[in-house]
Amino acid sequence: MPNDEGAMGNTTAGRQGKLMLVIAWIIGIGLLASVFDVWESKQLNPNQSVSVMHEPGQPAQLVLQMNRWGHYVVNGSIEDRPAEFLLDTGATRVTVPESVAERAGLSRMGRSLARTANGTVTVYDTVIDRLEFGGMVLRNVKATINPAMSDDDAVLLGMSALRQFDLRQSLDTLTLSKPLPPE
Repeated sequence: MPNDEGAMGNTTAGRQGKLMLVIAWIIGIGLLASVFDVWESKQLNPNQSVSVMHEPGQPAQLVLQMNRWGHYVVNGSIEDRPAEFLLDTGATRVTVPESVAERAGLSRMGRSLARTANGTVTVYDTVIDRLEFGGMVLRNVKATINPAMSDDDAVLLGMSALRQFDLRQSLDTLTLSKPLPPE
């Protein structure tokens, strides 16, 4: 006759082993998802931690890497609120999604129509007192607030900001140089 106590112990140990295996798989899948998320984020924005290079007597320079889709994206802030910027030399002004404008406390100053890739939309003029990206700080930047942009859209860093820099593209890098003030 089999010993019921031994059989019961093996069943409990087997269940615990299976439970530990399931927990290990869940942890492994979670870690893999986390690694993939970091990798994907780097693909979209390889410039998450860039900084300005300063050399005495030389203009401040910021070197950005192109993302896998051929765009230059960089982290920064508007009125000290985090923002992600997509450099857009085809945009006349910096264009801010309404949700970002609200978080940054930007005021609507006037209404106009703008032609975008998605058609004509109503936008609102504003001025950004402080815009920062990669250690470059710009003041009193003319911008527009676009209510048609998604909460997930990056701020379009248009020519109202970019005209303050000399831009030089070489292969998959873009160097922004801020000219020295005249002596």
